[in-house]
Amino acid sequence: MRIQPRTVVGILACASLLLASGCGGKGAAGPKKYPVSGTVRQGGKPIEGATVTFISTDGKSAATGKTDSSGKYQLVGGAVAGTYNVKIEKYQAPAAPAGGSQVDIAEDKSYKPAPEGAEPELPKNLLPPKYADPKQSGLTATVKEGENTCDFDIP
Repeated sequence: MRIQPRTVVGILACASLLLASGCGGKGAAGPKKYPVSGTVRQGGKPIEGATVTFISTDGKSAATGKTDSSGKYQLVGGAVAGTYNVKIEKYQAPAAPAGGSQVDIAEDKSYKPAPEGAEPELPKNLLPPKYADPKQSGLTATVKEGENTCDFDIP
């Protein structure tokens, strides 16, 4: 059985329309998000390298950003309008082996892994622990239509 050229063209046209209207097209956009930025300070001083996470009070959406050297952050992709609980964390970066990178651990003869059965050492949060829990932090934000600025100063 031979397929007619018109049939092939028709099938390709239908497939193109389905792809254009479905996967990632405007129809699959989801709720509108708005830009959110601000500054995070501790005792009035900017915090560099902190992760700021907005978690909607209904638990249906979240957004995250990271602070720069001046304590400024911007939520990646913005956030849906609504009320949020906020958590802020800053973890101590793991130390690289002396004079090298993380890849050098395998070659570093002085490196001693944790004893078998011992818990691995977790990175330390450099901020007070309550700010790592959005329900205990006391930090909240409301995102509205348009540009949003949400500053936080933690003791």
